[in-house]
Amino acid sequence: MPNWKKLVTSGSNASLNNIDTSGYIHASSDVQVTGSLILSGSGAAYLEVSGEISASGNIFTDGQVTARNKQMMIDGAGVKYLQFRDASESVEGYIGYAENSVRINNSPLAANLVGHLVVSSSGAATANALVGIGTENPSKMLTVAGDISASGDLY
Repeated sequence: MPNWKKLVTSGSNASLNNIDTSGYIHASSDVQVTGSLILSGSGAAYLEVSGEISASGNIFTDGQVTARNKQMMIDGAGVKYLQFRDASESVEGYIGYAENSVRINNSPLAANLVGHLVVSSSGAATANALVGIGTENPSKMLTVAGDISASGDLY
C-alpha cells in the first residue's frame, strides 16, 4: 500500500481542521487566515513577502524594524510622530511632525505640544527654515530661548 494520502475538495466551502506538514505549503491563489498566524521553529521564524503588507490595526515587534534602501513613511492627517518608550512602556520622548515643523523632545509630553528642538519652514527653500532650541516658535533662522554656552570662538 502506498505511503501517501490525497485530498480532493470541490466547491467554495471546503475546510480542514489541521494541516501538519514537514515540508512547504504552496498556494496558487490567496490564503486567508481567520485568527492568529504563528510562525515558529527551531531557528529564526521568517515571513517573506514580495509586495506590500497592510494592517488595519497595530503592528508589534519584540525585535527591530529594518528598511533597507527604502523609506519608512507615516501618513495621515494631524500630528505624526515616533514615540520612544522604556521597558515599562513609559514615554521617554518623541520625534514628531506638527504645524509645519519637525519637533524633537525628550519628555513624555505629546510631540505636538513640546519641542525641545524645533525645525520649521514656511516653504521648501532652505532660507525659510527656522530652528528653535527651547522655543516652539522660532522667529529667526536660529532662535535660542535661554542661556548659550560655547567653548570655542564665535564668528
